[in-house]
Amino acid sequence: MPAYRFDVVPVAAPRMTHADRWKRRPCVVKYFEYRDQVRDQAQVMGVTLSERFSVEFYLPMPRSWSKRKKQGHDGKPHQVKPDADNLLKAWMDCFGEDCAVWSVSASKFWSASPAVVLVVPAPSPCDPALIVA
Repeated sequence: MPAYRFDVVPVAAPRMTHADRWKRRPCVVKYFEYRDQVRDQAQVMGVTLSERFSVEFYLPMPRSWSKRKKQGHDGKPHQVKPDADNLLKAWMDCFGEDCAVWSVSASKFWSASPAVVLVVPAPSPCDPALIVA
């Protein structure tokens, strides 16, 4: 299973308003910067969105946390906002058309080095796409 690491800080998809066309809120600007960074790295690595994949979001720890608390949480599940579905929506938006995607798994973890890891499983012999009638 190939895995691709994107060195970006994961960002959740914001709820866009009509006013965001001319008056960009900071969360919208951050989202578009994230989208552009992911697209650039994907192009360099030659990655496109597969019809099924797994994605792991490694989110940064707050600066206000002590070193001890950061060490204790590194690699542990991230169970606060942003929600995994909003992170996944932003991730899939980076690749444009995503109507062919039919199976997705998303996880989020605390990390000292924020990133997104995309894992594309190898096709299995009983994959419906490989069965010829």
